[in-house]
Amino acid sequence: MLLVTSISAQMMMPLDCNQAPFGFQELCFQLQRLDAISRQQWTMQQQQPQMLMNAPSVPGEPWLSPAVPQQSFQPSAYDCMDLQCLCPYFRGRVANGGVCLLQSGAPLRIAVRKEIRQMTDDERGRYFRVLQTLKRNGDYDTFAATHRDVAEASGAHSGPGFLPWHREHLKRVEIAIRLLDPSLAIPYWDSVMDSYLPDPRDSILWSPMIFGENDQFGNVVNGPFAGFRTLEGRPTITRNLGAEGSLFREKDLNDVYEQTAVENVLSYTAPLQSCPYPVNFRALEYTHGRVHNWVGGDMKPIPRSANDPVFYSHHSFVDYIFEQWRQMRQNRWQREQMYPPDLEACENPQHFANAVMRPFFNFINRNGLSNAYTDNMYTYAPRPTCSVRDPSCGSGFLFCDFRNGRPHCVSKIKMNGLCRGFEGENACYGGVCANGFCRPGTFQASVPTMPAFPVHLPTKGNETKGGSKSASLPDRAGGHSRVSTFINTISGLVSQAAPASHQLSVPTMPSPVHLPTKGNETKGGSKSASLPDRAGGHSRVSTFINTISGLASQAAPASHQLPASTMPSPVHLPTKGDETKGGSKSASLPDRAGGHSRASTFINTISGLVLQTAPPSHQLKSAPATSGCFNDDPCCSLWAARGDCPKNEKFMKKFCKRSCGVCKSALSNRKGCFDRHISCPYFHNRGDCTRKRQWMAENCQFSCGWCNFSPQKLCARVARMSRM
Repeated sequence: MLLVTSISAQMMMPLDCNQAPFGFQELCFQLQRLDAISRQQWTMQQQQPQMLMNAPSVPGEPWLSPAVPQQSFQPSAYDCMDLQCLCPYFRGRVANGGVCLLQSGAPLRIAVRKEIRQMTDDERGRYFRVLQTLKRNGDYDTFAATHRDVAEASGAHSGPGFLPWHREHLKRVEIAIRLLDPSLAIPYWDSVMDSYLPDPRDSILWSPMIFGENDQFGNVVNGPFAGFRTLEGRPTITRNLGAEGSLFREKDLNDVYEQTAVENVLSYTAPLQSCPYPVNFRALEYTHGRVHNWVGGDMKPIPRSANDPVFYSHHSFVDYIFEQWRQMRQNRWQREQMYPPDLEACENPQHFANAVMRPFFNFINRNGLSNAYTDNMYTYAPRPTCSVRDPSCGSGFLFCDFRNGRPHCVSKIKMNGLCRGFEGENACYGGVCANGFCRPGTFQASVPTMPAFPVHLPTKGNETKGGSKSASLPDRAGGHSRVSTFINTISGLVSQAAPASHQLSVPTMPSPVHLPTKGNETKGGSKSASLPDRAGGHSRVSTFINTISGLASQAAPASHQLPASTMPSPVHLPTKGDETKGGSKSASLPDRAGGHSRASTFINTISGLVLQTAPPSHQLKSAPATSGCFNDDPCCSLWAARGDCPKNEKFMKKFCKRSCGVCKSALSNRKGCFDRHISCPYFHNRGDCTRKRQWMAENCQFSCGWCNFSPQKLCARVARMSRM
């Protein structure tokens, strides 16, 4: 008997993660921890006594009460599964053929998710500005908190519900984005293109132009997400690129595509030893987790990962891989119906096919397999490709690698980044690959809008043997260094971005700068008159930095104010004689042992800030309200009037929120027959007047044609029908 009990207990133990393949042990333990917590909370919920709830009786008919709804129905734009449903939230109208016409007259189209580096500069800039708007108005944090709250005790991780749950979550975030800019979608990050690099941390992706850079402490200090405060209260999101984990490789994708059994894709990733299905460490939940760990910082712990907007582009690519497998291996019926068996030995019950997709209570896990997602809501642009005939990869941030196997697209590399193996290819953004590193040069496909980053200004001793300036500065034969170009570019941009009350006068903002080059000096050997006299201890570079530092603080949105450590204090560049006795540089410049001067840090910081403060191509408006305050039954107002809110508090607070004052509605005092919800005509057209009779009778009385009923008669009629 003891032997049987011992074997039974052992079978209920999780698998030994120490036996997982190299690089997967930590992920295995992480998923098992989440699964153990979910199982424990599920057991506690089942042991709690079920609260019985009854609806009050119909006024005047004490023997009759309506059926209790399964859930309170609070429809919003985020529940939509087609564009006709979304149309009212855009203040649009559905025209012939079911086309939604926006107020501008343009049709609302299905979202197209592109690789983020294939977006146009305008699209990418608008996408970043929308995320900043969502961050300011609190919606971004609401979505991040949703993911945090389901990290434990749900069907979102550690099992088959992982892919369906994240598909629905991304759809909701994308709707929030489109309510601000209908032309946008969540771009995907194809990290395979970064994995080919000798050091993926040098990818142009991690520059102020795309995802931003982090300082030595991991704080993201520039780019569009600088100053994003985390849910935990940190002033910045953090990253620790490449410390562990790995990016997606082409092999990882092929491992998914070759699977024929659904349980190897919608996988049991934290099974008990008694599960008849072996754990698949090649499953997407595992390989995707290695990318989380590679980014590190906030992206590593599952509850914190959505703090970083990289989360959404990463998961967009995960969903892309999932959809590719569905298209390759399943027909339309199978895509919606094939789900792994409900086995408690393999998954916690919240992963079961018909379990509620918490907290999306109108959905069950199986709904996350619906064809409607990619039929109606979004589609994917193909991954970037290239050939000898067309080597562009469709982006100035990508190049075609011809030397390492079949031609394929690879991310370009930041200035000074490692490019070993790509000599002779167009691998460097804004430069050329020389001696294994990206250096300034003429091999660039297009003139960059912003200078390449990071910048390293030359100092004494940081010069080549011939006495020329460090290769960190581009060739100055044309009369401009990167500092000069940067100053001229930012001067114009900040003038546009600054609030009207803080516009700089012409004399304050320096005119175009021409730094001296060889031969660009006066006869006496003094510097060109283009540079002001530095006797006072300041050059135009110093003046410019101090001016912009103050202006940027005023121009930046309040919620994106840079921390004091990010925006440099006034700079005093050293001049001749402005050195300490030991010959060291003036204390005004920080020690460059870390590879950065304050001017370099400043340029990188402002480059990211300009993305935040630059005026959008069109003004973003606040999204229309997507949730309201509704009763779930037409009897609610009658029940509230006779005092049932305190007498039957459990039922009334859940299903009669508006009448009991749990929430407030702008239409609370309106009289007559009308629709309370913006989507009532849509609900009517899909048959909800019958399927959701109680809610529709209360909130869509006009659309359902029930205006000829008094409140008392409608209450009694619907109560009887609910019992049939």
